Amino acid sequence: MTGVVISRGAFVRLALLLWVVMVVSARAAAIEDQTLRYAAFYGNISAGEVEINIRNENAGYVVTSTGKPSMLAAMFVKAHHSVTRFVRHQGEVEVALDSGSEQLDGNDGDGYARWFRFDRARGRIEFSDGDHHAIQPGERFEAAAFPLLLMLRPVEQVAGLRVREVSARRTRGYTYEKPVEEIVTVPAGEFASWKIARHRSDRPDDRVTVWLSQTGDPVPLKIAVTKKGKTSTLRLTEP
Repeated sequence: MTGVVISRGAFVRLALLLWVVMVVSARAAAIEDQTLRYAAFYGNISAGEVEINIRNENAGYVVTSTGKPSMLAAMFVKAHHSVTRFVRHQGEVEVALDSGSEQLDGNDGDGYARWFRFDRARGRIEFSDGDHHAIQPGERFEAAAFPLLLMLRPVEQVAGLRVREVSARRTRGYTYEKPVEEIVTVPAGEFASWKIARHRSDRPDDRVTVWLSQTGDPVPLKIAVTKKGKTSTLRLTEP
């Protein structure tokens, strides 16, 4: 068999080309600082508005969510506020979930303030109530508060992916289904989207469905969360 000999100069040029491709790909996958606004619904009942602010910070992202209840919803709860942080660890390309906190101002003392954080040195996720869950090798995670990691993940890598969804209270195992193309209509307009659903591993009827824009930034156009037969929905009003 005749071997192929590559000169040192050609090897250097090839390495530089691969590096440029990697840099361009990483930049293409980056999410710009932006603010998204959604109309919130519980079933068909208007529950108010949610504002999502995404900003770049220290090679990662911080996502701030502020919920403003409608007049009807305000009879039961006040404003909801959450902050979720994503980081890129040294030597790694992918962004990872790092920590989160949420606060709900309720009536009659039924509000709360909770948080979670990843302690990767100890291999666990810690919660404000003192509980902690072990991190298993190779596990993938999603934030319950907002699907930022889904925005960064190539669509062709989603089908069959198993993830652990993390909130400030607990973790839940989910499995992604195959994305499908769908035209979705929201207050902001009509868009071509990828409809991407994941179902809870131990309760398949509980699911999270995200409609991601196919053009421009992969903005979540609509988010539907179904638990115990009840569905809450966010619909984009201002891209």
